[in-house]
Amino acid sequence: WTFSPRTAIGGMANYERVDYSRDLQFDRVGYDAQYAEVVLIRTLGPRSEFHVGPYYAHSKSDTGSNETDSIGGRLTWKYAASETSHMTVSAVAERNDITDFVPQPVDSESTEWGLEFSGYQRQRVGGIRYSIGRFLRPSTLGSRRTSDQVRVQWNRPLTPLTTFSLALRGMRDERIGGE
Repeated sequence: WTFSPRTAIGGMANYERVDYSRDLQFDRVGYDAQYAEVVLIRTLGPRSEFHVGPYYAHSKSDTGSNETDSIGGRLTWKYAASETSHMTVSAVAERNDITDFVPQPVDSESTEWGLEFSGYQRQRVGGIRYSIGRFLRPSTLGSRRTSDQVRVQWNRPLTPLTTFSLALRGMRDERIGGE
């Protein structure tokens, strides 16, 4: 909804389901994750805008071993340096209520934070996509996670139907509220 030429309210809802074959499961756990966010958007100029708002996330492992409810807030600044280059910086804080059901139900709480920097730079042919920071996400660890990561991806079209991609990523995942 737009309130003025510079102010609007927006939102997002997301449902994610990951399911592994029991034969290929290894240490990974499938999950159901729901996410809903409402944001106030303020345009700062022709190429810049600021977003602020709360969100709610719910994650449940398909093994029934963990359930996490998260309430948080996000501050985001988006900037488009040109028609071919943009970046986003977000600060995130969330409160988690975690229930581990194995071997017996145990409730715990945690407070987590994240700082995310991402962007895209289109080149004459292809482009570079990058992200760095601490991201808060659902995971195949059976609960939500903090993911400290650096990622760079270079794409170069070879033909109209074929693209060469080279990606490098370093990351460290840690389960929220657990060992």
